[in-house]
Amino acid sequence: MAKAKGNGSISEIMRCWGIHSNDLTHIRKSVEEAAISNLKAKKSRKPKVGYEQYQQLKAEKQPLECTIIGQAAELALLKEKRSLGLDGDLEDKYIVEDKKRISGRVDYRGLR
Repeated sequence: MAKAKGNGSISEIMRCWGIHSNDLTHIRKSVEEAAISNLKAKKSRKPKVGYEQYQQLKAEKQPLECTIIGQAAELALLKEKRSLGLDGDLEDKYIVEDKKRISGRVDYRGLR
């Protein structure tokens, strides 16, 4: 730490504290080995999830995906309606039919 503060060379600091150069070499080596072993132990930063929890999260995700797909279709229809100049409370007959047709295709997996 004294070297990091700029209080002299490493050899001066070691003489001041009574540390031999071999001791410093052993300290550096042990710190490096500990760092390497800790880095090797952490192979993945992703948390490990059990199979049951994975299935539960997957089941929660499917209805959300369906909702997002439905909202995207509705947004596309609203943009089309606005581009056709059909703003207001009146809904165009064709847009309503398209909305029903699109929403009828979407299942929970969004594959149909």
